[in-house]
Amino acid sequence: MSWDDAYTDLQDALERAGRGCGSEIWVAAGVYKPTTNPSITDATFNLRNNVAVYGGFAGAETSRSQRNWLANETILDGDIDNNGSKDIDYLVTASDVNQTAIIDGFTIRKASGAGIKTERSSPAIRNSKITGNYYYGIDCIDNSSPVITDCCIQNTQSIGYYAAVYLDNSSATVSDCIIENNAAHGILCSNAALTLNNSVIQKNNYGIYYSGGSGLTVTGSRIRRNRSYGLYIYYCNSSPEIKDNWIHDNSTDGVYINVVAVGYSVTIRNNTIADNTGHGINSLWGYYYADISNCIIWGNVQSQLYSYYNYGFASTKYSCIQNWTGGTGNINTNPSFFNHTNDPNDYHIGPGSPCIDTGNPTGNYPGETDIDGENRIIDGDNNGTVRVDMGADEYYWSRADFNNDKVVDFLDYTIFAKAWRTSAGNSNYNEACDLKDNNIIDYCDLALFSDDWLWRFSMVSVEEGLDGQGAGEGLLQEQSLAQPMVAQAEVVLPVDVEGLVNWLDEIWNNGDLKEIMTESEYLEFRESIKTSGE
Repeated sequence: MSWDDAYTDLQDALERAGRGCGSEIWVAAGVYKPTTNPSITDATFNLRNNVAVYGGFAGAETSRSQRNWLANETILDGDIDNNGSKDIDYLVTASDVNQTAIIDGFTIRKASGAGIKTERSSPAIRNSKITGNYYYGIDCIDNSSPVITDCCIQNTQSIGYYAAVYLDNSSATVSDCIIENNAAHGILCSNAALTLNNSVIQKNNYGIYYSGGSGLTVTGSRIRRNRSYGLYIYYCNSSPEIKDNWIHDNSTDGVYINVVAVGYSVTIRNNTIADNTGHGINSLWGYYYADISNCIIWGNVQSQLYSYYNYGFASTKYSCIQNWTGGTGNINTNPSFFNHTNDPNDYHIGPGSPCIDTGNPTGNYPGETDIDGENRIIDGDNNGTVRVDMGADEYYWSRADFNNDKVVDFLDYTIFAKAWRTSAGNSNYNEACDLKDNNIIDYCDLALFSDDWLWRFSMVSVEEGLDGQGAGEGLLQEQSLAQPMVAQAEVVLPVDVEGLVNWLDEIWNNGDLKEIMTESEYLEFRESIKTSGE
């Protein structure tokens, strides 16, 4: 089948695919409605097992990789008669389907109930903007377990016990999403399980409201500027984990913990909880409910830690807490945020911060990353001892960035090469290039330099959402969360890349470097130099 004889009705295409005639549906840019009759309010686009529905095509592509859903907006619309009303209850429905049911690359708007409803289903919902629906963006009921990735879910309109993402006796994994500007809550969980990764929850009523269920994990996310609580735990009969997040500028408490079942507690580790109008952490029963470590809790208006029943927070450890004394490893020194004055959404710590390498030295952090996705444990102060930081950001500045322009590149190589094979006392010796600290610039230093080749300072500029733009693959990476503040430095000095590679080959063939690096590590470094010089 070609674009010339493609279906003009998405419902027809879904129906045929549901009979086993095709596993993918490609949808060209345009507006699609589940019915032409506004009185048929239960009309919907039904997802099917083993069928993936992709939007974002111009209508001439021969490969799915050629589509661009930012440029070719593909809209599923609930305003059937074009009078501004919301005529359809649920625009997209996933009923009794599994993870092979996929919807990817759409704008889903103007449903009177929810943009997407799942019941007893686990569909994949990806690369979509779900906007302007009345009660819910995504409504998950009856043991559903969707995987929601790279989506913007915004502008739901009803206040009350509603949300952009609603989980009722269900579970969901939400990754790389923006959930913003909703009249009610960002995410609402009722007897549910939620795993939230690397997402922005902003400008809702409550950011996350969690009540009961089998688990809550929130990592690497920004929960900010919500009109009430950032994260509200009403009741849980599990042990939630809140790690590696920035929770800031919410209009009441950053984190509120009401009741936790006997035998459970909330792990709050390596978070930066700052500048909330209420308390930083408000735990009804204090340390009985909240296991706090490696956190920065600073600038919250009412207090940093609060317990209604005055149980205190004696177990809080290795944290930077304003006006706080006592406990193991805690400090109350200003954390020295690097760029907060210029960007109020930026809570990276800067060089010289007292939070660098001062977290719990005996903690267990296997495979964990910080809020930027970088390794959780790094020798941030370059003293030879690897130790975790306090807060969500793990600070690191490469010693190989000799000119301090926030990137290790040919400019730094020029400095390094000038000092090559010199020792202390030599006129060309440069102590900064002595990465091994053995008073000579040798193969050990070259190996360390190669480890950080093309390193960049990871500070990111966090945007205020998508501002109405469509979602794209790697939504947060491309649209919101990972735009480097400093562009790759231009090489302003002439660089003989071929000569550099030949020089490295000569060093490698002499054999000295083989004691420091494996052949595969050397070849990777060599190739990166060739590529970066092209």
